[in-house]
Amino acid sequence: MNICVIGDKDMTTGFRLAGVTAVARVDKINDTPQVLEELLQKEYDIIIISENHASYADEQIRKLRSKPH
Repeated sequence: MNICVIGDKDMTTGFRLAGVTAVARVDKINDTPQVLEELLQKEYDIIIISENHASYADEQIRKLRSKPH
């Protein structure tokens, strides 16, 4: 299963220690929507995003939730 994590240094480091190799460390939180958009073009089964970062990509997340599975 392909998993990717979007978050700050602490979050991405924790997931790396747990064995997740695909992480997107976003230090400038305003860059979160662009990073998420780039990751959506790849084939990840699960994208985990911190609550703080998700608040900056709220519009994109709402669109994803409204898509049929």
